[in-house]
Amino acid sequence: MSQTTSELRIFISSTFHDLQEEREYLIKRVFPGIRQLCRERGVELTEIDLRWGLTEEEATQGKVIRTCLEEIDRCRPYFIGVVGDRYGWSPKFHEVQKDAELVRLYPWIEDMSADGASILEMEFEYAVLRDPSHSIGSYFYFRKHPEGYDYETDEHKKLEALKKRTKASKRPTKEFATAAELGEFVRADLTRLIELHWHKEDSDNPLEIERASHEAFASTRRRSYILNPEYLKVFNAFIDGESQPAPLVVTGISGIGKSSLMAYLAHSYARRNPNSFVISHFIGASTSTSDHSGLLRHICLEIKDRLTLADEVPSTTEDLTREFPNWLAKIQDEKFIIFIDALNQLEGLSVNLNWLPGFLPPNIRIIVSTTEGESLEALEKLNAPKLILAPIDSDQREAIIVRFLGEFHKSLNQPEVRRIAQDEKTSVPLFLRTLLEELRLVGSFSQIDEQIDHYLSCNDTADLFRRVLERMEQDYGSGLVEEFMTLIWSARYGLSESELLALLEQPGIGPDNQPFTRLDLSLMLNALDFHLIRKDGLLNFFHNYLRDAVENRYLDTEEKKKAIHVRLGKYFSAEPAAKRRLDEEPWQWQSAEEWGRFNKCLTNIPVLERLLEEERLYQLIHYWITYREHFDIAAEYGVAIDAFKEVCDDEERLANIMQKLGKAFTMASIQNPAELLLRQAVDLRSKKHKPNDILLCEAFNDLATFYYSSGKLLEAESLFRKSLDIQGNEKGSLPKAKTLSNLGATLYARGKYDEAAKFSGKALDICLLLFGEIHSETASNYNNLGTIFTAKQEYDLALSYFIKALNIFKLLYGFYNQQTSACLTNIGLLNGYMGNYAEAEINLKLSLEIKQKLFGQNHEESARVLGNLGFILERKGDFTNSIIYLKTALSLRKQIFGNNHIDTINNQLTIGLVFMKMGKVKEADKIFDEYLGKQANILGEDHPSVKTVRQKREELSGNNSSLSI
Repeated sequence: MSQTTSELRIFISSTFHDLQEEREYLIKRVFPGIRQLCRERGVELTEIDLRWGLTEEEATQGKVIRTCLEEIDRCRPYFIGVVGDRYGWSPKFHEVQKDAELVRLYPWIEDMSADGASILEMEFEYAVLRDPSHSIGSYFYFRKHPEGYDYETDEHKKLEALKKRTKASKRPTKEFATAAELGEFVRADLTRLIELHWHKEDSDNPLEIERASHEAFASTRRRSYILNPEYLKVFNAFIDGESQPAPLVVTGISGIGKSSLMAYLAHSYARRNPNSFVISHFIGASTSTSDHSGLLRHICLEIKDRLTLADEVPSTTEDLTREFPNWLAKIQDEKFIIFIDALNQLEGLSVNLNWLPGFLPPNIRIIVSTTEGESLEALEKLNAPKLILAPIDSDQREAIIVRFLGEFHKSLNQPEVRRIAQDEKTSVPLFLRTLLEELRLVGSFSQIDEQIDHYLSCNDTADLFRRVLERMEQDYGSGLVEEFMTLIWSARYGLSESELLALLEQPGIGPDNQPFTRLDLSLMLNALDFHLIRKDGLLNFFHNYLRDAVENRYLDTEEKKKAIHVRLGKYFSAEPAAKRRLDEEPWQWQSAEEWGRFNKCLTNIPVLERLLEEERLYQLIHYWITYREHFDIAAEYGVAIDAFKEVCDDEERLANIMQKLGKAFTMASIQNPAELLLRQAVDLRSKKHKPNDILLCEAFNDLATFYYSSGKLLEAESLFRKSLDIQGNEKGSLPKAKTLSNLGATLYARGKYDEAAKFSGKALDICLLLFGEIHSETASNYNNLGTIFTAKQEYDLALSYFIKALNIFKLLYGFYNQQTSACLTNIGLLNGYMGNYAEAEINLKLSLEIKQKLFGQNHEESARVLGNLGFILERKGDFTNSIIYLKTALSLRKQIFGNNHIDTINNQLTIGLVFMKMGKVKEADKIFDEYLGKQANILGEDHPSVKTVRQKREELSGNNSSLSI
């Protein structure tokens, strides 16, 4: 499957009146199945049918022809032509002349119009007949004529001539008799097309599509751009420097022209150095993925193409991140320039830039742009040089005004140019460019002065976009503009064109209660081209000025915001439980504060199954933070599972759901239902699977993990050993490595440090063999070994393991993740043992910040770090603050685990030790009398923690050692 494009856009060309049945069949019977086929491959289908619902009266508007041709360009090379019995509407020559831009861009259209060509033939001509070699994704379908069809009429002669020319182009043509037969042909052709282009190993075509997308975006940003010579000096100095270990960072406020400068510099350098290797990647300009894997894959594909390599580009994000420096190193004998625009537009952990290589070969230069935020902070840590863009001066503004309008064969007189250029608001390129776009649309030159006054009287850029919305309402109707804008505003990640069209086509929202059409959508997309961004086939606002203007104009109350979120929630709730529904539906209900629907969504079994997948698990747990404020999570999921049992006849599926949900509950510290679900999963697996079955082994492991987290260490050890027995002599598998690692952790918790080190070391050896150094499993085992050697008081060795683990986790996942937090906790404790209390406190507070961001305030993991902070402060001698942290942790643990959990007991005993040091002997004795016996019953009298507490109670001084939480 191609990894570089996730949208299939197909233009459908046909006449309207004689093909309504066929159109309806395609839309209702064929395209839904094709769309599902696409989505199974991570591809978004967008069919462009501009004359669906378009009358000939509407088609006489001059802009319709240009809109059709522009859409054909956006869809290339994919095109479907369907011919019935009509040649179609032929625009008059004077109607074509209404749109001067149409004639300028497509001069051949005048000749065709003069010859009486129909829009149908114009579309066939532009899409295929002018150059059939560039139409590899085009298909044609001709309906068989009925008896009595008159071939001698002028219209039918033109139609037959068009069909003859089309067949001569050698593109696939088929004849059909019924709508169902047409549907079968289209379904078969598009299925073959999808399987060919999204399964083939040759990436040349996807790479060309990717390049074209970035070039199309860049060309709009270069238009009328006037370079500040100082920027060019900084760029040239960076390029010509001997070695540049970090990227050059182009930064500045939103709208200051970063993308335009990046587009200009890349184009200019490549033009001046025609044999140079230059790559431009504008994040959001193509349909590549919205995390860093999309841009890394693009760069690797360019390197593969440049060097004609047989090497396969890595397919997973983890492999791409690990292998990316090696791919850069393949370019050795030439200068290699990479431009990456809008790093702040990356999503998820990618914005932390941990994927960016820490070292660049001397021949490589990377230029990036970003606004303020996480990505800029990450670059500053690399000591990356910065080029901070300043507002443009009045001379530059004049040049931009003249050049931009000149490209559309328009001009202003000098006083008008000067009036615009001398207004300080136009020193922001986005303001100036948007103003000029507005002036370009003014129909009468006599209105120019009035419009200049209108837009220059704006208070700022935000006010300008408010007036742009007002103008668009006049041009396209307030209903369409409000619908389109608020739908995009309300989406979490944006909306595809298919989603937008489905929402716009809902009854009762358009003029006269009729739905809006595909033409309405295309007009809006064309009108907003400069202000929209596409990521993964989804449309979103390119900058926040337009988003804020939409919110202020149309969504000025909480009720309106909630209403639009409800609308999208309803729409996505009717979709299959696939990526788009999972991304949007729960977030929409949460945003709308529709808690009943939020509950129904999160307990819906097909949705739950997908949310329990590894890549979405933390998203589900994050939703549970809010969910638990409104519902008894154990009761609600219990009802959902019980209802599912009644209708489910697939015990394997049921066991899988129970096991995964139990694991998730374990991670979220939801104890009782976790144990129940995991035990039921073990029971189901035991009935169905043989004693040595790997699925049964996994069920044992998950229940053992729960017992470990619950403090039932003997039960956990027994199950892990049973799982290890099932796996037998398997030497190099990941499941065995995980079991060894878990058994090592359990033995560590029981104080059997030497045995723990042995099993954890075996797990590390397997992971290094399977995955190498840069992998999450390898890092986890480094972290475990660090913990064990801390307990063995081999601190230098422990620290080396922790640092290895921390660096790997940050490289793979960024800063805000569970693994990074665990490493920071362990390093903090180690610093505490070594007496480095200031460093220890910093480490632990960073870990706490991560935990609370991931899991919320009231989670077991937060309690653990709070307890560790109390322990460090006790060692430091800050008893007052130590008690505050320890009591906060204790309150959480009682709430989560109850009074008899080992973590609660250890927490109580640590408070007792601190009371002893503070001289509060009675309070300490009361705690020891109640909890020392409980601790010994769980851990055994010989456990190091039990011995330490008893020893400390006897010594009373407690100044030389303490109990770790």
